[in-house]
Order: sequence, then C-alpha cells, then structure tokens
Amino acid sequence: MGVVLGVDRFLSEGLYRRFTDKKLAVLCNQSAVTSHLTYSVSEFKSRGLDIRYVLAPEHGFWGLGGPGEQIADTYDWVLETPIKSIYTREEGFNVLEDVDVVLVDIQDLGVRFYTYVTAVLQTLEQASYRGVSEVVILDRPNPLGGSIFEGPVLRKEFKSYVGYLEMPLRYGLTLGELSLYYNMEKSLGLDIYVIYMLNYSRSLDIVDLGIQWIPPSPAIPDRETVFTYPSLALLEGTNVSEGRGTYTPFKVLGAPFINSRKLCDKLNSLKIPGVFFRPTYFKPMFSKHSNSVCGGVFAHVAKRKDVEVTALGVSILKTLYELYPDYIEFTEAGGRFYIDLLLGVSSWRDAVFSEGLRDFISTAREESESFRELVKPFILYS
Repeated sequence: MGVVLGVDRFLSEGLYRRFTDKKLAVLCNQSAVTSHLTYSVSEFKSRGLDIRYVLAPEHGFWGLGGPGEQIADTYDWVLETPIKSIYTREEGFNVLEDVDVVLVDIQDLGVRFYTYVTAVLQTLEQASYRGVSEVVILDRPNPLGGSIFEGPVLRKEFKSYVGYLEMPLRYGLTLGELSLYYNMEKSLGLDIYVIYMLNYSRSLDIVDLGIQWIPPSPAIPDRETVFTYPSLALLEGTNVSEGRGTYTPFKVLGAPFINSRKLCDKLNSLKIPGVFFRPTYFKPMFSKHSNSVCGGVFAHVAKRKDVEVTALGVSILKTLYELYPDYIEFTEAGGRFYIDLLLGVSSWRDAVFSEGLRDFISTAREESESFRELVKPFILYS
C-alpha cells in the first residue's frame, strides 16, 4: 500500500468531526492537496468545518509572489475564504485571536532555510501567545527522506527568517515531528495533535514514494529539484546565478564571467558523490544577470541517496572562489553575509577561503548527529 497522507486520514477517518463546532485557521498553500488532488481547504469546508482564515506563507497561497515579495491580504473566490499573509508580517497572526484551532497542511523541503519551516514555527509561537487551544499538524513526507541529518547547526547569532531554529541544515524530520520538538524546546505549552501518515518510512524520499508533486513554491517545479535546491540555494548569497529566471532553477548555476568547460572539469574532478556536472549556457529572464548569457554547469543528481547537500554546496562555493577570486562577490543582508544566514554559521569562510573544507564537513556531521539524538523522543516513524 502507498503512503496515506495526514490530510487523507483526517478526512477519510472522520477525524475532522472533532472540530465541527470550532473556529479554524489553516496554514497552507497550493501544495495542500489530498491524494485526489483536491484542495484541503475546499474539502474541509465541504464537510462543514468553519474555516475563518487561510494563513499564507512566502509566495502566497497560489505561489504568485517572487522570492521575498510581500503578498497583500485578499479574499479568495476559489477557496471562498479570506487569505492572510504571515510572511515576515506578525500582524497577519492577529486573526488567531478569532479562532480556536489552527490546522497546518503544507509541503516543506526538509531544509532549514526553506521559509515554510519558519512559517510553521512562528505559527506555533503565535498560537501559544494568543491562546489558541489546539494545533493540528496534517503530516506530509519530508521529501529528502528522514534517515539523514546533515549540515551545521544554526548558531543563535545568525537567526533570521531563513534560519529560525538551532537545527541542522537538513533536519531529517517531518513537520509533525519538528512541531512536537519545538513545542517542548520553547515551552510553548500547546496541545499539538499530529495526524500521522500511514505506510510511511523515514528511509523513503519523494521519488521513492511516487506521490503527486505540487510545486510548493515557484522555483521548485519538480521532484528532482528537491535534491539540488539545498546545495545551489547557497549561491543566493553570491553574485553567481542559482538558475532563478530559467526553466531549471536550482539545477543550473553560472555567471557571465564563468568558463563553463573549465568549471565543469574542475567540479567533476572532485568526484563529489552522487552528482555529475555538464557544461551549459543559459540566459535568465529575471533575477541575477537577467538577459545576459551565463556560462556554467547543470548539476545532475545521478545517485540521490549518496548526495551530502552541505558538502556539495560548500564544494561548489570553494571551487568558484578558487577559479574566480576576483569576480566572486558575497552579498550582505542587514550587515551580515547572507550565506552566514543560510548556513547558520560563519565557519564556511575557512572552508571556502582556505583549506578548512574537510574540517567544516566533519564538524557539521558531528553537530547533525547530536541533533538526531536530541530529537529521538519526538520521532513518529521508523
């Protein structure tokens, strides 16, 4: 039997009936669909649930907003429900004072800097602060799988919207498991009810599961991008394109000053496990280097189970710096390097600028394994 999503159990087993006399808000976007590809919010309403608001993360419910773009509150005529944006807007949570229960049904990527994780954690905080009686997590798979924890643990001084909790870059949990841990770690005192999945094993990733993929955000159009995004997204902190503005975001990388063959040969010589690079050229329609021809590489994931996303990302950064030290720029956000915020540490500089790559990766492995031990009491799936 295939995996049974939390939302499917919530509906088919009649679990929703507990909430027919409650006022509810739902944190979700267009990725919140049932196995029959109907929108969760529409299914809730058809069963008589009083859905007062939809809480929308970055990009809005329909994924129309660009990265970092603010989306206005609106009334949606498809969902027949008001949509409140909570992306970097605490005032969006004011509506929680008018609800009894918050439902959470959204597809994340299993990566700390993917902002939907922050949206969920802030929703838990705000629910606790505003006296919401219960939070229900309709659990979905971690698309990277849950058997691997990887990358450095966020340092508190680098906390931001792209790094909200001291956990590894690849955190290996479902949102249900993470919510249970966060509730304890921050002493939120919430009643969290996780509608867990059936027939799900944490060793399975999104390709193994074979379930329908609804792009959770504009630049994650297919399941393959799940495995390259965690590494190539680090380039968002540089002047090298991570492929935004192309038809293959987070699969290609490059810039006008890059010799594609030279970069490709160097990266392939590193024999990075699970990945093969192909020289390519592309012209972004928007974002960095828009309408300019960029030389670069296409990152093919040949053996996804072998890929260490942090090691891959930092190896790419180091190679770019070695080949183009006079051209590479590391961008800042609020006086801090943006890569510090993405990686959650500043020690990447030794890894990239000197000979510290091996030490960086080794330390990150130790930290991620410590986190694995810490969250064991909250693991729901074997």
